[in-house]
Amino acid sequence: SSIMSANTNNISSIPHYDELQQRCAAEIVQCRDDGIIEFNSPTGYRGDDLARVLAHTLTQHTSPDRQHQHDHLPSSCITSVVFTDQQMSDEVGAHFIQTLPLWCPNLHILNLSGNQLSLLSVTELARTLPSLPSLNEIILNYNNLGLEGARVLVSALEEHLFDRLVTLMVASNDLGAEGVKMMQEASHSFLKLKTLDICK
Repeated sequence: SSIMSANTNNISSIPHYDELQQRCAAEIVQCRDDGIIEFNSPTGYRGDDLARVLAHTLTQHTSPDRQHQHDHLPSSCITSVVFTDQQMSDEVGAHFIQTLPLWCPNLHILNLSGNQLSLLSVTELARTLPSLPSLNEIILNYNNLGLEGARVLVSALEEHLFDRLVTLMVASNDLGAEGVKMMQEASHSFLKLKTLDICK
């Protein structure tokens, strides 16, 4: 798609590309032990650059044609993705989300709090949910979803995750009173929901 191609073109021309790739490779090594891909604090690099290199590196290292190589990471072992407080833009966020089924189809927890995700990203998440059949925790606090983004998210969750969503956190997203009310009403549709955070 256009989102995917726009964000993979000239990936090696990203500033500090080699350093970023090394950081991502180190995270892949750690993931072999704990199943978590985690960048949860500012790294000193632009969040968009880190997100693009991370998605590219993980897609490369989990591809089936590398499964017999020593640096291959089985995609099934990645169960949690934490990419928080990076100020990742909405466009790059949409691309990042679009790549998730390629490198973590067994994903259970997605935490993208503290970025700049809005309607584009949440629309891509809605499209991606059918390809993430194990996903049951979604944490998107401190983004820019707004009322329209909330509508898109709720509709997709009711269709695809009504029987398995355990955690939904979308606090500080400019939902407004109408968005908060909509989320509260929708929460009754989720049979296994334990945690709902929609403050502000």
